[in-house]
Amino acid sequence: KAAEDYFRLHIVSHMIRAGMYLEAVSILQDPEFIDERLQTKQALEDGECLLRGARRYIYDIQSVTFRLAEDPGGVGDNSEIDAVPVMLDCYSALHEAIRRVLRRAGEESEKNHQSDRVQGGGSLDTPPISLFSAHALYLIGSSLSMHSLFVQSTQYYQSAHSILKASFSSTVPGDSKGSWLYAETLHRLAVAYLEIADTERALKMLGICLPLLERLDSRSHSHFLRARITLGVTLYESCRYDAAITCLKTIVQSFENDNSRRKRENGRSNGDLPIFGNANAIVVADSLEVLGRMFFERGAYANALEAFEDALSRKKAELGKDHFSLYSLYSAIASTKAELDDTDGASSSFDEAIILLLDAAGRERRAVTDCTIEEENHIHLLLVRGQKYLLSSQTQKALASLRSALDVALKSRKLRDKTRQGRALAASILHYLARAYAASADDDPPSYKPDTSNDEQHAIGLSAAKHFEKSLLWLSPHCR
Repeated sequence: KAAEDYFRLHIVSHMIRAGMYLEAVSILQDPEFIDERLQTKQALEDGECLLRGARRYIYDIQSVTFRLAEDPGGVGDNSEIDAVPVMLDCYSALHEAIRRVLRRAGEESEKNHQSDRVQGGGSLDTPPISLFSAHALYLIGSSLSMHSLFVQSTQYYQSAHSILKASFSSTVPGDSKGSWLYAETLHRLAVAYLEIADTERALKMLGICLPLLERLDSRSHSHFLRARITLGVTLYESCRYDAAITCLKTIVQSFENDNSRRKRENGRSNGDLPIFGNANAIVVADSLEVLGRMFFERGAYANALEAFEDALSRKKAELGKDHFSLYSLYSAIASTKAELDDTDGASSSFDEAIILLLDAAGRERRAVTDCTIEEENHIHLLLVRGQKYLLSSQTQKALASLRSALDVALKSRKLRDKTRQGRALAASILHYLARAYAASADDDPPSYKPDTSNDEQHAIGLSAAKHFEKSLLWLSPHCR
């Protein structure tokens, strides 16, 4: 029995260490192995075992996907294998196994005429296994979102949502794990919809999850505030600019008001640390960063700089001055100072961003389990370097760096799948590339045709125009 348990838990890990990636994939797609891993026979009595098995299965899929991306084919095989279809096939097999468990649970329930109902709202109307199954589907969606596969992740979030919607009422306060899972699933689904530009569905999901999170998260509000940030971004992407800015300002003001009130209630001085601690301080800093980007895109550079510097100050206080995540704020501050003609300040902030990005590059090879993160940071490094070269009038170096950034971005998954972040990044690169051309002495810059279709190139150009319309008058006629 111990040997069988060890095999079930660790055989895939040993195969990955040995470079037997194709064999590992074959096992991960085997229905019999999946049933053993999920312990589906015991799952009806102990749903936790299904969730534990699903967690381990997802970990193994992520591990083999990462290795396939780095070393396609494994030992002795140099064939090119796309890791994404492998991941999707494995998750599809896992989803089918979960469906089998749910079907068996439904048959068992009908057979025994049992409903497991608890009176009073927020109750289960289906067998308890449904909660663990929904949680497993939620984890699959989260894994796919981490790899920027938002279109595919929505399918699993929707499946989890359907199960939970049938099981729990979102209109009755509750503190159960199922209610939290329902609220978080709604939020993640809204984020995924936002990334694929389906803002109306995103707003619909947020309209359900925000009231629920406000009740469930009454102690610290960190989850609720995160959802409010998503609402602000969604409103902005829906061209409801004033509502979006008001939404984000409300987050900061609410945090400060609640903090002051709780300090008074507890007799604490104004010099003490925020009573909510790290979680909410980081959330507020994130909201200020998003707010700053909205001001920047609308040309309100003084307001943008104030928001960015406030966010940087809060994050440095919580995370330390050398934390990698600060690079985006340093880059944003540099871009804003450049627009305000503070060349020295912009150059210094660009240097800080480059140092953090270069420092992260060495750590990623050892620590990151998602190759898309490394790719994205490489794009940002090229973009930031291009901006600094442009600032110091080194236009040819700027053009070279920005062209490289665009080349990598066009091949990245986020842009290939037309995600919101991918298009915004491409728009930013195109904007600064246009400025580099405008700053060069050549009035007729060489045609630059990236490895992509004309339709996609045109769509990216339209995205650039949408995000940076305010800059068009500054550009030369050619760049317009």
